[in-house]
Formats: sequence, structure tokens, C-alpha cells
Amino acid sequence: AYEIVSRDWSSDVCFFRSGALAVGAAHERGRIKPGFVADFALWQEDPSLVAAADVTALPVLRTISRGRTVFRA
Repeated sequence: AYEIVSRDWSSDVCFFRSGALAVGAAHERGRIKPGFVADFALWQEDPSLVAAADVTALPVLRTISRGRTVFRA
């Protein structure tokens, strides 16, 4: 089971939704929802809580591309 960390996701959701709208793909992108294309990564730590210079050093636990797991640690 997955759990969303407790933080305000409204600005992040708006960012992804706006991008999908801009490229005319809001019918399949911009939301994490059944039937939508999903490209995202899960890190060991919340990347918003570390210094920007340290984000690339965070261990990636899983990467999802087009709704399928393409990497799992």
C-alpha cells in the first residue's frame, strides 16, 4: 500500500495539471488516477525537505513510466 506524505500537494497538482493542459493531454495526463498515464519517481526521502544540491544523491526506490514500474530498488 502507498501513502502520500503529509504536505500540501495543491501547488504540485496544479503544476502537473497545467502542463497536461498546455500540451493538450489533460484527458490522459496531469493526475494520478486510474486510466491516466503516470511518470513519477518515489524517493527514500521527501525531496522537498533536502537542499536542492542534495536531491540527486537521494536513493530512488521506484520509477513509474507510462503507468508501469521501470525501476525498483
